Amino acid sequence: MKLIVVAMGKLKRSYFKEAERDYAERIRKFIPFEIIELKKESLNSRRKGDFWEKWKRQFGKESLPILLDESGKQFSTLEFARFIEENIGKLNLIFFIGGPFGFPSEISLPSAAKISLSKMTLNHQIARILLLEQIYRSFKIIRGEPYHH
Repeated sequence: MKLIVVAMGKLKRSYFKEAERDYAERIRKFIPFEIIELKKESLNSRRKGDFWEKWKRQFGKESLPILLDESGKQFSTLEFARFIEENIGKLNLIFFIGGPFGFPSEISLPSAAKISLSKMTLNHQIARILLLEQIYRSFKIIRGEPYHH
């Protein structure tokens, strides 16, 4: 199985890019992992409903879309690790992160799980790094390796 992060836009600041590279390398020690950056223009050309169909074709039907959304379910770190552990053995996990104004409402992600990283509003670049850190931390917890305390 595979873990994918699909993000709207590029990281702008070098320190965010460096953090992303670092966590991506760490995560790849546990699972095949990739980050896909979308341009907003590519979304505007899609018809409603086509968006998830494209991802299913690319990564297979055995994929769970997970949308980062302020109204989504909040997890503790241990709950998030359990969520990953319960799903990663049987499904590709595809996390979708919106841009500065969230994920466009016209894009359809049927049956997507929705999660929230915080009750606070986070800059989309910070949310991206926070998600990567929590994914890495989750794999360390799952493996019983030191990092989380």
